[in-house]
Amino acid sequence: MSSRSLSVPESNIQSSRVIVDRLNHDWELCRRELATWMSPSPNLDHVLQSVRFNPDLVLQGLISACQQGEPLAGRVIIQALIPKLILMSRTYPYPAVDHLVSALWIRIARYPLTQRPRSIAANLVLDTKKDVLA
Repeated sequence: MSSRSLSVPESNIQSSRVIVDRLNHDWELCRRELATWMSPSPNLDHVLQSVRFNPDLVLQGLISACQQGEPLAGRVIIQALIPKLILMSRTYPYPAVDHLVSALWIRIARYPLTQRPRSIAANLVLDTKKDVLA
């Protein structure tokens, strides 16, 4: 197998840059909004930061809020997992970030919290990859 066959196609790199730039720009516009579904109501940036310190607990709350009609809760999850999606898009067989983001939204909407309350971030990312590759 040649090294050329293992390189990421340029179209995926361009697609990744566009979607990541758009997501980051969107985040800059909404990151100061209040997470009214949480008590007390922190801004979305604080919620995003809290994912690092207690991922399962925070992601459970975000998924639950998203599934109950709070799309900004899902948007926080997307923002938290963008770095993982970018890394995944650079591996064989090169799922594009835009496809991964779309599949992740669907996974968030359908995530079974009662059956899978642990390792939520890993489950979301791996299930997303499986969905895109299927």
